[in-house]
Amino acid sequence: MKVKFKDGTIKSCNAPTEQKVFKSGVPAGWILLLNLVGSTTSAEIDTLLTDENIAELAFMSDNEETTLFTITGYDKVSSSTIRYAEDASSTRVEIQLTKGV
Repeated sequence: MKVKFKDGTIKSCNAPTEQKVFKSGVPAGWILLLNLVGSTTSAEIDTLLTDENIAELAFMSDNEETTLFTITGYDKVSSSTIRYAEDASSTRVEIQLTKGV
């Protein structure tokens, strides 16, 4: 699977997970957990993870011919962790985005 950011950047990723957040039993927003896979640096992540660029994420097939689904409305990056690997293509970036929280 691949993800296309609003600026057109495409990265390989695992299937994303959305989680509903509640405060005192009242719905408060959503968290999106996303793992990018492949050679990536912290400078690239800083450029990629802007409020505007995460507002629309299109998830596509590996061949980039089919858009599987689109997730919109996320406006904040809560965290980003890069797990470097000896083989750069195995580097993983764990990203947590939020909306309404």
